[in-house]
Amino acid sequence: MSRQVHGFSLLELMVAVTVALVLLALAVPAFNDLVASNRIRSDTHLLASALQLGRSEAIKQNQTLVLCNANAELTACSGQGGQWQGFVLADMAEPATVLSAGHFSTHASVSFAPAQLRFNPQGFFRTAANQPLNDQFELCPTPNGPGRMLRLWSAGRTEISLNPCGGS
Repeated sequence: MSRQVHGFSLLELMVAVTVALVLLALAVPAFNDLVASNRIRSDTHLLASALQLGRSEAIKQNQTLVLCNANAELTACSGQGGQWQGFVLADMAEPATVLSAGHFSTHASVSFAPAQLRFNPQGFFRTAANQPLNDQFELCPTPNGPGRMLRLWSAGRTEISLNPCGGS
């Protein structure tokens, strides 16, 4: 009588595990890049939404509003430009009324040279000195990788494009 054996040999199991490890080694870096890209895309759209809200509210309320680099509690402007950790959209009254606020991902570097930008009652982007503002936010993943650029034109138009973030 012949006996049928069901199952895998040790060699077959080792080959299957090796193939699975190779596939996993190829998939993990691609997945990490996907997660970083989605974080940057999410932060870019959060910022673009805040800009759109600020513009529309400035027009609707017929007053100047400010979007600025926020303090850690998201309750007021930090007064510093350069690296933004979050933003506050507020009116110019004393005390200011915060209309919107948000933090950026801890895995993102958000750069914008001015500490704030203003929306005049016509919805135009202006500097703190009420001059036309044509500038850009740069959003890059940390430690590196491709990011996004959010360009601002003084007439209130915005555009999102890819940003190589340091040549990577």
